[in-house]
Amino acid sequence: MATLGLSVGSLCSGYGGLELGLSQVIDTDLEWFSEIDDNAIKVMDTRFGKPNLGDLTSIIQPPKVDIITAGFPCQPFSYAGYRKGIEDDRYLIDDICRVAVAAEARWIILENVKGILTANNGEALARVAEALALSGFSRWEWTLVGADRFGACHRRERWFCIATNTDRGSGQELNFRNGEGDRQETRINRIAENNSERSSLSGSAFERYKPVIERWERTIGRAAPEPYTEYRLNIRFVEWMMGLPISWVCDDTLELTRTATLELLGNGVVPQQASGAIRYLFKQLNNQENP
Repeated sequence: MATLGLSVGSLCSGYGGLELGLSQVIDTDLEWFSEIDDNAIKVMDTRFGKPNLGDLTSIIQPPKVDIITAGFPCQPFSYAGYRKGIEDDRYLIDDICRVAVAAEARWIILENVKGILTANNGEALARVAEALALSGFSRWEWTLVGADRFGACHRRERWFCIATNTDRGSGQELNFRNGEGDRQETRINRIAENNSERSSLSGSAFERYKPVIERWERTIGRAAPEPYTEYRLNIRFVEWMMGLPISWVCDDTLELTRTATLELLGNGVVPQQASGAIRYLFKQLNNQENP
């Protein structure tokens, strides 16, 4: 039996990239989100217009949803940081599972950096598995995949995991969305409006990357903006590299600083990458062949 319009609660939302990716796989309705970063809140409010429950560690009685998504903080596991892992205050998996139980969710979808696999000599990942199991999410699958596997012009390898609470009957067949038609419908991949939007890479530092840039243009159906403006990296080029709809983050009406914009983009999820990983993991959970 197919399921349509599954309800979603988003934790550690950022700019909503994980939710965009999920919406390319199955029909979903974002009911609420949880975010404390003021700049991310601006984006989520503008793009989704749903209630913000605030700090997830303070959420007690969230509205019921089918799916909880969480691109939880990567700083405890990132090679760019101190990698304190489970000893970091931002290690939030226990709270994520607690909120998922309170919301009576049937699935949890997680995303993080690949460093989660080795942090604390593997104990960080073991603690994720423990928290999921103790919360009733006893069936789970994970994968490590780069954005380049889905056509992106950068690798950006990420860990994705989907856990299901079998006591809530979540092993049902899902109605997967269908590729190109759905991408056009959701405007994740918007065609460039005119040829002037196509970048000129000749003579630039990006010229040697032209083949992969053109591959990403074909993949998302949108020409790359100019890589540089006023002798510095164009934030709209970074947004394009992340596979986001035009002006999803780089919108003057949001009144974000350049630093805040780049921070959001740097911490975000490539929707097409998330979409591919989620589709694969759902099929693995349902024991379907040839995912």
